[in-house]
Amino acid sequence: MPAPYATRAAARIVAGRDGKSPAFTLIELLTVVGIIAILLSLLVPGLEKALGTAEVVRCASNESAAGKALAMYLHDYRRAYPVLDNYNGLFGNLGNTTLMGSDHHGAFTRPLNPYLGYVGTKGAKVDSAVKVAQCPSDRGDPVLMTPVLGPGSGPIPSAYVALGVSYFPQMARNNYRTRHVFGWNGHGMSPLDDVTQEPLPSDYAASMRSSQIERADNKLILADWPWHGNRLYSNDQTRWHDPERRRFNALFADAHVEFFFFDPKWIEVNGSTDAGDNWTTPPNASFQWW
Repeated sequence: MPAPYATRAAARIVAGRDGKSPAFTLIELLTVVGIIAILLSLLVPGLEKALGTAEVVRCASNESAAGKALAMYLHDYRRAYPVLDNYNGLFGNLGNTTLMGSDHHGAFTRPLNPYLGYVGTKGAKVDSAVKVAQCPSDRGDPVLMTPVLGPGSGPIPSAYVALGVSYFPQMARNNYRTRHVFGWNGHGMSPLDDVTQEPLPSDYAASMRSSQIERADNKLILADWPWHGNRLYSNDQTRWHDPERRRFNALFADAHVEFFFFDPKWIEVNGSTDAGDNWTTPPNASFQWW
């Protein structure tokens, strides 16, 4: 009995026009390609979001490691926070620029490095990389956009490359509603012995003791490098993790790390009707952070 027409047609499609070798028609190939394109369009955004979340977690893990190292440091130094060479001087390695003395303040001068398992060679121009000091989402710093690494090298690609660290501690000054915990020894740009000519206010030079912290759960210690309010969130280099909201990983005095939302109206220099307010408002332990 002859096979039904539909069965014979299907057999021809599978076998090919000559009935011997399998083949697809152009329409079938285009259909398959279209289906694959649709699947990719559905999967890629989810994959990008997952990768972004992974970078946030890795960055938070770095700050958590710094928090544990800082707790050990405080135990050894009678609960006094360290005095730093500069804003990049807490942990990390030599940077590729002279900014903030990055070509001199290497692993041998950054006080948390021994507690993170890194020991540099004093006077060395090349350190072992302190990878825990590098945020995978580090896009640089809009305040440091103009300087270049060298002839033809272009803008500084990341804070880590420039300064040897991706994380900004609150040092010397009380600003952006934050009380500083780290003192400053007066060193400025390179060379290392280039100390500021102006007498340092005593408050700049002094570090806090942990016993002076009124509340530890909201006391900010450090955060992703562009968290200060003069880094506007409208700049792409400031948006490390979240393209829409001013959120940065932040380490607090109780050693917890939070993906923290800094409301622009409370921190950005242009986020308030009184732009200066965000710079000069005294820290308050009852506020969201201090």
